[in-house]
Amino acid sequence: MELDLGAIAKGYIADRLQDYLRSQGHMAAIINFGGNIVLMNEAPHKADGRWRIGVRDPLVRHGKTIGLLTTPATSVVTSGVAERHLVADGQTYHHIIDPETGYPHDNELASVTVISPESIDGEIETTRLFFNDGPIDGQYPFGAIFIYRDKSIQLVNIRPDDFKITNPDFYLKES
Repeated sequence: MELDLGAIAKGYIADRLQDYLRSQGHMAAIINFGGNIVLMNEAPHKADGRWRIGVRDPLVRHGKTIGLLTTPATSVVTSGVAERHLVADGQTYHHIIDPETGYPHDNELASVTVISPESIDGEIETTRLFFNDGPIDGQYPFGAIFIYRDKSIQLVNIRPDDFKITNPDFYLKES
């Protein structure tokens, strides 16, 4: 048996880096670990103090922005199928592996983004929600953006005014 903490290490390290920056007196920061962003304190360049974060197209590697999230200081963590994958014999295999089958988890999700106070929580939740195949019923404590392979987007605990679609190929799912 092997225990691999790689899936949560970036979240833990991002949270500790934010602690360090605060202890050094930094007033604001963007900590970007690729798919894992921590927004520290108010955005100094915006009158409302809210940050603007681009959400990339999860269906293509190095995709362009498809949406813009406006948020106060928080953690924004995304897990998706496009960045780390392998194409073999015309079949695409992404890096989110189902431990029961040993193959990539097969569902209609292209990416899951979790907005949470702690980055480590976002790391855990993106994987959990990806395996849940999308939004969960009941009370969910964080914000989430689910982008599906059909280019539909579902928002959970995010006001529609705080997410603007910038690519007309994508659309909001009916709730």
